[in-house]
Amino acid sequence: MTDTSDWSGTNLVRSRSFMASEPSPRSRKAPPSGRVKAAPKPVPAEKVVRPTLGNEVYLRLRAMIERGDLKAGDPVPSERDLAIRFGVGRASIREAVLMLAGSGLITVIYGCRPEVADITLVSVLDQVELPMQLMALSLPGATQNLNKARLTFERLAARDAAMFASGDDVARLRECLDQQRDAEGTSAQCRLADLAFHRQIVGSMRNPIASAAFDALLNLLQPARPAGQGTDACQMSCIHEHEGIVEAIASGDPDMAEALISSNLKRELAQSEGSPSQDW
Repeated sequence: MTDTSDWSGTNLVRSRSFMASEPSPRSRKAPPSGRVKAAPKPVPAEKVVRPTLGNEVYLRLRAMIERGDLKAGDPVPSERDLAIRFGVGRASIREAVLMLAGSGLITVIYGCRPEVADITLVSVLDQVELPMQLMALSLPGATQNLNKARLTFERLAARDAAMFASGDDVARLRECLDQQRDAEGTSAQCRLADLAFHRQIVGSMRNPIASAAFDALLNLLQPARPAGQGTDACQMSCIHEHEGIVEAIASGDPDMAEALISSNLKRELAQSEGSPSQDW
């Protein structure tokens, strides 16, 4: 006979009570998986940015200009031709053209096809003139430092002119003097004639790099220049000093030419800054 004592009502109740007291498999906490939480990714100090298609087109067009495939004055191929050649959209071509124009390698005129620029020292300096002006004049004491640089530059130019200037160079200096005399009494015209005189002294060096650098220096000083040349007495003093400089250059006396142009510039610069000339 089978023993049914284990299936009595009491045992069944106890069994059900035990099962109810045990947590269900779903309610049990899952054991830790053993995984460690990943640390945050480090931020790159110098992240490399993938170049745009426009930048790639710019580099290829620049290489064509550097190799001479596109020469000064040549029109840049049309957007359509470039898009087909490089397999990119016209937006990328326009981006590349803007980058070339910003680099001074091409000139863009509204209504005309862009052309490869005729790159000269003057055009390069013109390209960076405004950034240089903003940078230079934002520095402490910028105007005085630029004027001191001009003084040093012209002293050397006057010495060089006295030693090597030709008869034609001296004749051009005398023409500048005549123009300055004719402009006497008109501040703006006298100022232009004065600058032409100083440019001619530097031009007597027959060094295009020196002339371009001097023009760039004068352009940097443009915002700090006085509106006019000053009183009639100041204009007369300037003309008289210029006459002495021309005679020193014509006689081949570099020491006298340097001393006279130094005195002339110190007076002019002190006048423009409102400081005594001995400060220079």
